[in-house]
Amino acid sequence: MFTRAVLPHPFSPGVTVLLTTQYLEEADHLAAEIAVVDHGTVIATGTPRELKARTGAQILAVRPAHPVDLPAVISIVTGFTLAAPEVSNTMVTARCPIRRCCPPWCGGSTTPAC
Repeated sequence: MFTRAVLPHPFSPGVTVLLTTQYLEEADHLAAEIAVVDHGTVIATGTPRELKARTGAQILAVRPAHPVDLPAVISIVTGFTLAAPEVSNTMVTARCPIRRCCPPWCGGSTTPAC
């Protein structure tokens, strides 16, 4: 990739470089820390290894229409996933358990036998 040919790598300690790219392979090679931005919002951060470990996981993400409903959403997500969800502002996220059926909107199976 062109960027690899132009930028020195590895960078000197204490140096921060802001690089925008659509090529995750490039980010994986050049970055120690990655932020994934979707429509102007940071939706994930971490090292390349951390982000790869999360890729493909069944994640349930819910944002209440009204912030006053946040406690109810947290309670419902907790009951569904059987784990304490992460809450950031009004976004509630949790991993869907592998042994528990996830509805289609969560990316999982809908068969009762799962």
